[in-house]
Amino acid sequence: MNTNLLAVLKEISGKYGEGVLGDPERLRWSFDGLAKNEPKPLRNAFCLCIEEGAYSALKSAADLGSGPPAKP
Repeated sequence: MNTNLLAVLKEISGKYGEGVLGDPERLRWSFDGLAKNEPKPLRNAFCLCIEEGAYSALKSAADLGSGPPAKP
């Protein structure tokens, strides 16, 4: 997982609230601006995943600084 893209997504949702994730056009505009150093095909793929509901899984993922999740 690209942690830079995940950090950008968390920044956007922190700034605008999670409601921005239901507005694909606004999300993409914000995302493209903040993640401009990432390759465009990667940004596009990431945004499409978010639009299709992947944010639910990311939201429940471990915090960026906590390392990999513990194995059961």
